[in-house]
Amino acid sequence: MRFCHATTRADTEIVLVDVDEIVSAELRRFGAAAENFLARAGTYTVGDNLIWFASVVLDSPAAPLAHELDADDQRLESATRVAEGTGLSPT
Repeated sequence: MRFCHATTRADTEIVLVDVDEIVSAELRRFGAAAENFLARAGTYTVGDNLIWFASVVLDSPAAPLAHELDADDQRLESATRVAEGTGLSPT
């Protein structure tokens, strides 16, 4: 995972690819977690299920990327395209 600032066009492309891979992988992981969350209904308490799902989200390597994406329009645009391509994005 790269959080460095790119100094060349090649560096920028590498950083974008890494961010895109993280976004894609994490959306698939969140999709699986959402299915598991539904399967857990009635098996555990509501609180236990919410804590479990919150830990999935907060333990994600994508969580710290939100600030990085917000600060860089090119990264955000690229990550948004990848997210929409997964079919799991909220947009």
